Amino acid sequence: MTLDQIKQEAEKAYPDTKSLYDIVLTLDEVIRFAKHCVDKATAWRPIETAPNDCQEILVWGKHLAYPFSVHRKSSGAWVSTGNVLLTEVHLSHWQPLPPAPEAA
Repeated sequence: MTLDQIKQEAEKAYPDTKSLYDIVLTLDEVIRFAKHCVDKATAWRPIETAPNDCQEILVWGKHLAYPFSVHRKSSGAWVSTGNVLLTEVHLSHWQPLPPAPEAA
């Protein structure tokens, strides 16, 4: 059912008010905004914009089979989680790590 159909049904059922339609529109806007925020938060970003403060992030680059977690030292050197200095890897994109799962 489209929003216009919902509006028509709401106007038939509640001829004195359009508040139901307004609520549906508001919820639709909230859902669209939430999706936009999630998409933006999980989007891959150019590596040039990656944090330079030893923050752990996911990276992707040429010749990588999968993204992996690294951090960049203040010197600009990339280091893997196992403290391995990355010198031959050409990183192109990054994104923040997702939050850890909640304890069960």
